Amino acid sequence: MEKVDQYTYPRLRYIEIHPVVHHNQPLLLLRDPLQLSDRVVLIPEELTAALRLFDGTVEINAMPEILSSEYNFHITQTDIKELFQSLDEAYLLDNNTSKAIIEEKLEEYRRAPYRPANLAGKSYPEEADDLHQSLDDYLDQIGDVEPENTKIRGLISPHIDYERGWRVYAEGWAHAQEAVRSAELVVILGTDHHGLDRSLTLTHQHYATPFGVLPNPIQLVDPLADTIGPELAFRGEFFHRSEHSIELAAVWLHHMRRGEPCEMLPILCGSFMPYWNDVANIEDDEFLVRAIDVLREFSAQKRTLIVAAADLAHVGPVFGGKALDLQDHARLMHDDQTLIDVICKGDADSFLDIIFQNKDCNNICGVAPIYLAMKILEPLQGTMVAYEHCPADSEHHSTVSICSLLFQ
Repeated sequence: MEKVDQYTYPRLRYIEIHPVVHHNQPLLLLRDPLQLSDRVVLIPEELTAALRLFDGTVEINAMPEILSSEYNFHITQTDIKELFQSLDEAYLLDNNTSKAIIEEKLEEYRRAPYRPANLAGKSYPEEADDLHQSLDDYLDQIGDVEPENTKIRGLISPHIDYERGWRVYAEGWAHAQEAVRSAELVVILGTDHHGLDRSLTLTHQHYATPFGVLPNPIQLVDPLADTIGPELAFRGEFFHRSEHSIELAAVWLHHMRRGEPCEMLPILCGSFMPYWNDVANIEDDEFLVRAIDVLREFSAQKRTLIVAAADLAHVGPVFGGKALDLQDHARLMHDDQTLIDVICKGDADSFLDIIFQNKDCNNICGVAPIYLAMKILEPLQGTMVAYEHCPADSEHHSTVSICSLLFQ
């Protein structure tokens, strides 16, 4: 019966959908962010309505009739089954086909000596010397930075690509360089773009960069997993394999240390959306409270730096909103500054309250890492060193806002 449900009532996994134009024809490019396969699927834009039916509730043989009656879109049963086959072969459906490959690749990930630098050669240079030169060029462009003399215990660093966010990355890591170089343990809290809600996801794997391997302190991973519950702590471990948020911060960490390794504890943080949908109360979430306490204990044992790998707002048509004008950019800057002010005051509860009250209308892609970093470090005081709007489409109608903040 399970197989019938999965294949007769097909359901898409979480995938990326990008509009593209090929030979003057508008198409949709479907891509798997988990990279289960190198394949992408290109379909005509008019099949958008058909994709909406792949939600696990519609019987595949009923799709042509539904599309005809509800969308005035005519398609044959053969076309629907060809679409199904293309999606299934690319592991884009939530069924036994994709689950089997996930299990296979998870075991492969765990057997490897380390988690490889997934974006090397794609988002940044693959060779260590070239990467050092590239990041040094960014640092040279911001000019001389006087490292903070006060004790820096944490920072917010973006997780947007370096091409758009280089200035904000460089400002933050340059100002924090003394704390970075003296750290014995770095905890990187990264946004989990594909994981489960209200989750903290651990891994036993070490993270590698082109400069070498940053050892994961297993002696800390296991007690933290026991606190969270091992099943919960590792159920999304596969997402570490392709998630970029921790990796992009780890590369800067390793660069600022000129390739010298230090212990790095990578933690992926799931969405807090259920909290502001009144499904749960964050103060009553015992596993989260216990995990914060354990991370505070870890931080007290060594010279520790807490890094929240987090972007801010994601607004505009690319993210389901309206096209932005100058007034919208000004409003966004005001909204972001309000959040940044409460972060700098060390008021984690007010930070969440603002987001809860407006139902996260600006799509803050870093709520969980920022909140958790603040709770681990409280009491704290923050200083913003850089802020920027990064275009998210060619027309500049969509934007991502990012910042670098230091915590002391």
